[in-house]
Amino acid sequence: MRRLTVPWRSPAATLRTWGADHLRVLGFTLRRMARQPVGSALTCAVVALSLGLPATFYTLLGNLQRAVGTPRIDAAVTVYLKPGTPQARARALAQTLRAWDEVDDIGLITADQALEDLRDQGILDDALEVLDANPLPHTLLITPTHTDRDALVRLEGRLRALPAVDAVRLEWKWLERLAAAMELARRAGLALTAALAIAALLVIGNTIRLDIENRREEVVVARLLGATDAFVRRPFLYAGLLYGLLGALGAWVMVGGVILWLKGPVSDLATSYGSAFELRFPGGSVLWTLVLLGASLGAGGAWMAVATQLQHNDPRKPRGVGSRRVP
Repeated sequence: MRRLTVPWRSPAATLRTWGADHLRVLGFTLRRMARQPVGSALTCAVVALSLGLPATFYTLLGNLQRAVGTPRIDAAVTVYLKPGTPQARARALAQTLRAWDEVDDIGLITADQALEDLRDQGILDDALEVLDANPLPHTLLITPTHTDRDALVRLEGRLRALPAVDAVRLEWKWLERLAAAMELARRAGLALTAALAIAALLVIGNTIRLDIENRREEVVVARLLGATDAFVRRPFLYAGLLYGLLGALGAWVMVGGVILWLKGPVSDLATSYGSAFELRFPGGSVLWTLVLLGASLGAGGAWMAVATQLQHNDPRKPRGVGSRRVP
C-alpha cells in the first residue's frame, strides 16, 4: 500500500500563507460590511456612544482636576475671636499662640483693618454707613507646622478651648470635600463605563448572531465539508473586531468634538476670573485605551455569539440534541 507523504513547507512559507488567508478574510468582511452600510453604521454608532460617553466624562474630569490643582494654603486655620475682645488682648493671644509647637506662623487682622478692607473694596457701602459700631471680630490667620488631618484636628481642639475664641474654621475642609466629590465622580464614571461596555458587548454580539443566522446555510455546508471551527469563526471575529475599532475611532472623534465645542466658553469663563486655563484635548493614551477597549469588546462579543451559534448549528450532532439542521 502506497504511503502518503505531506510535502515539507518552510516556516516562512507557512507564515505567508497564514497572513494571506487572514487578509483574504479581512477583505471579505470589509466588503460584506460595505454591502450593509446602514446596519454597520448603526452598530458602530452604538459602540462609539458607549465608549465616547465615559471617555468624555473622564476627559472633562481630568481637566477639572487640573484646573483645581493642589492650591497652596498660607493660613490653613482661621480663628475668629469673640466680639468685644480688646485689641490688646488679641495681640497678646497672637504672641502666645506663636510659641506653640503646632503653629508655624500667625497673623492678626484686627476688626478695624477688616472694616477698612471692606470699605476699600466698596463692599456693602450702604450697610456700613448705618452701623453704629464695628461688628467684625478680630481674626487670627494661623499657618500650622503640620498639615496632616490628625494634627489639624488636634490644633482645632486646642484653639476652640481658648476662652477668647468664638469660632475656628479649617480651610482644608473644602479641599477634603472636593477630593471626596472627585472620588465619587470617578466611581460613578467607572459604573457608567461598565454599564455602557456591557451594552456595547451585547449590541456587537447580537449583530454577529444575526449575521450568523443569515449565513446559517453557508456555515452548515462549510462544516459538512470539513471546515474547522476556527475557519468558520474567523470572519465573524473580524467583523466584531472591526465594529469595535470603528466605534473606538468614533468615540475619539466624539470626545474631541465635545472638547472643541466647550473650549471657547470655558476659556471665556476662565478669563473672567483672571485665569489662563484652557480645556485640553485627550492625549494619545486615551486613544489607545479606546482602541484596546473597543477591540476587546468587539472580539469578545463576536466570540460569545459565534460560540453559541456554532454549537446550535453543528450538523454532526444527532437530531434532538440541540442541533438545527438545514432541511
